[in-house]
Amino acid sequence: MAMDWFVSLPEGHITSFTQLSQLFREQYLANRAPPPVSYDLFDVKQYQGETLKEYISRFGAHVVKVGTKEEPMIVYAFRKGVCPGPFCESIIRNRPKTFTEIRRHAVEHIASEGEGEQEEVAAVISRHLDAFAWTATDMPGINPDVLCHHLTMDTKVRPVRQRRRKFNEERCLVVKEETQKLLSAEHIREIQYPEWLANVVLVKKANEKWRMCIDFTDLNKA
Repeated sequence: MAMDWFVSLPEGHITSFTQLSQLFREQYLANRAPPPVSYDLFDVKQYQGETLKEYISRFGAHVVKVGTKEEPMIVYAFRKGVCPGPFCESIIRNRPKTFTEIRRHAVEHIASEGEGEQEEVAAVISRHLDAFAWTATDMPGINPDVLCHHLTMDTKVRPVRQRRRKFNEERCLVVKEETQKLLSAEHIREIQYPEWLANVVLVKKANEKWRMCIDFTDLNKA
């Protein structure tokens, strides 16, 4: 922008560096954005689809930028900017006196909304329990036309037979139990002399139980 301004000056208009400095300062002061004022907070509106958390964060950033300490005006500007709804009605009822109180009410409101959503999800699951498979035995013998896992590999890649991995007694029992579940549900079948051989891997879950996975490291290279 400075170069555009300089080029637009008439030829021979600048006769000294002092004159150039003065004109540049005048141009800069004329184009400089005015400093933010407290009333700019009334322009901070909650967008359609913007979450309460996002709006409070954005409004708070503007409060810091403006630098005002007038809590009544901050609270009033926030009430004017937030979208109508349960939270807006709650702050009208509770009449918070500071922006900090608004933040506290918002945290409580967001938490209560989350609990309500969890209850709704639990209710839907309870009404449709028969649509969910909780164990492998709940979905035995799936028709391959409905669901089939397929590994696309390069036929030119040499097959790899991983060396048998040894497990301690606890893990051996877990592997046997999980394998038997899959065999009973007809999800897997036993084959002899496979070209590819991949070991199982046991991963500890958050509930301290084991999850059995397959080591597809060599398959991924194919």
